[in-house]
Amino acid sequence: MKNFRLFCLEECGELKEHDDIERSALLARLLPDINVPLSKVAEISPREKFGLRGNVELVNDVEVDFTIGDDGNVIRREIPRKMCSVCFDTSGNIMTLVGFDGHDVMVSGKYGMLNVPAGIVNDSYGYTPDHRIDYVLHFHSSEKEKYHYTESGELAEIRSTSGSRRQYVYSEECEAVRDYDASGELQLTALYYTSCAIVQSRYVTFKCFFDNRRRVKEAHVYMLPGHDSEPLIVRYTYNSQDDVVAEIQSGGIVDTYDYEYDSHGNWTVMRRYRNKNLVAWNERKITYCK
Repeated sequence: MKNFRLFCLEECGELKEHDDIERSALLARLLPDINVPLSKVAEISPREKFGLRGNVELVNDVEVDFTIGDDGNVIRREIPRKMCSVCFDTSGNIMTLVGFDGHDVMVSGKYGMLNVPAGIVNDSYGYTPDHRIDYVLHFHSSEKEKYHYTESGELAEIRSTSGSRRQYVYSEECEAVRDYDASGELQLTALYYTSCAIVQSRYVTFKCFFDNRRRVKEAHVYMLPGHDSEPLIVRYTYNSQDDVVAEIQSGGIVDTYDYEYDSHGNWTVMRRYRNKNLVAWNERKITYCK
C-alpha cells in the first residue's frame, strides 16, 4: 500500500542506514500525515490536508536537482530528482496522483547510460456519492485498494488486491492504525492521541508531540525498538503560513527553510539550508479552478 500510508515499510528499513539529514527529511513527511483520513479531520478535504489554500485544481511539485559550482553558484540540472503531480476536483478531492521518487541508471546500447524514473506512481481515485474515498487504482502496480466504512461513516479498513490491509480502530482515548502485509503479519502500528502520536515498526519508533494547531512541535526517533540508545530529538518552528522554517536536532544540527508564495498564500518555491548551504530545493506550479 504505497499511497495513504503512514510510513512505508521500505523507508523504515532504509532508515537504519540514514544519517540525521535523511532521518529529519523522512520525519517531516510522517506526521501529521496529510494522507491519512482520520475521523478528527474527516471534514477537511484532501486539498486542505496538503496545506493548499484556495480552489486548487492542479499542483505539480518538483524537487530540483542541482550542483554547486567551483565559484559557489548553484547550477540547476535539467532533469528533476523527484516529481509529484496531484489533480483535484471542484470539491477538493484527489482525482489523480502521478509522479516518481528518484532515478535508476539504465544501460542502453544505443545511448549508453540513461537516467530513467524510479518509484513511479500513477494513481486514480474513485468516490462514493457522499464524497468519501471508495477505491484507489494503482496503474503502475495493477493493484486496487478498496475503502470500507462503519455504519456511522468512519473509515474501518483499506484492503488491497495484493492481500495487504490497513485497519482503523477508534476509541475515546485514541485512534489506532495497523498495517498488515499479505501474509497477515503486523508491519506497523500508529496510535493518535489529541496531543501526540506514537508510530512503531520493526525498525523504528516515532513519538510526535503536537501543538494546539495539531502541528508537530517535537519528535523523538528511537532506532530499533527496545534499544537503549538515546533518541534523536527534532524540534520544529513554523511561520505564519504554518510552514516549517526550522528543524533543530538534538545533535546540534539546524536546518532552515525559506519560501516564496503566490497571491493565494501557497508556497511556490522552498529551499532548505544546512549551515547556510543549500541542501534541498522544491518548486511547485499551482493551477487554480476558474
